[in-house]
Amino acid sequence: MGKLHRRFLALGSFSDEFNKHGDLLPLDVYQAIADPNRRKLLELLSHDERSVQELMPYFDVTLGAISQHLKVLLDGRLVERRKQGRFRFYRTRPQRLKEVYDWTQQYVQFWESRLDRLGDYLDKQ
Repeated sequence: MGKLHRRFLALGSFSDEFNKHGDLLPLDVYQAIADPNRRKLLELLSHDERSVQELMPYFDVTLGAISQHLKVLLDGRLVERRKQGRFRFYRTRPQRLKEVYDWTQQYVQFWESRLDRLGDYLDKQ
């Protein structure tokens, strides 16, 4: 395993899988949203584009930690970054979250049907 590959794996930004060209694949969307801080970042960025400095008051972690979480979201293609002067502004890319939405819909339908049957059963009691 190469030095660069070990560095990316240590950062947690890439999977340990490769495409046919030997390139590291982007982080799985589910890994990227597994952390509560990253989910909170996505929520905050869904309302408006913000800089790291604007995000700081919402977290009890260092600026470096926020930057690292944003890097994971960037690598997972869940946010995009725009540079303006010396500031970087981030915003969500909701297209990647559609994958999560589509996957969870099967469980929504499952639970709705279960709850409907429970309701019918309770109405008969």
